[in-house]
Amino acid sequence: MTDTPLSPGTRIRDAIIERAQRMPQFDHETVVGLSIATAGPDPESLENDIQRKTDLMLRVLLTDPTFVTFNPRLHLFDGIDSIERQRIFPKDGETFFAEERVAITFLAYSSFEPRIDDDYERTVLTVPIPKADPLKVVIDLSA
Repeated sequence: MTDTPLSPGTRIRDAIIERAQRMPQFDHETVVGLSIATAGPDPESLENDIQRKTDLMLRVLLTDPTFVTFNPRLHLFDGIDSIERQRIFPKDGETFFAEERVAITFLAYSSFEPRIDDDYERTVLTVPIPKADPLKVVIDLSA
């Protein structure tokens, strides 16, 4: 029986879970918007041209090791949550123009050591009781 290599998504998820169990962290979500525009002689050629240019841009960007590295000391982000596309075709005219807007949602996590100025050692809880002495409970955590 051979071991099946873990997918990049599984490795990333496991690393995130491991990091989350170590110390408090902030979760960051950043949306980066990109716009690709093209002009052409007819709407059909625009459709193919804009899709080809958008696919090329995403392929180059998301396969660039300097951009997508998951090295903890060098990373820009921990994962991509979503990629949304929106195509815009203006009204008919002499020159046809198309734009595709791409929104990439990046996830990042920053961990920090908690700062504790004083240790929580005890609580005194006082409950007023009408026509009787108040009930006083001391919770001591220092022991």
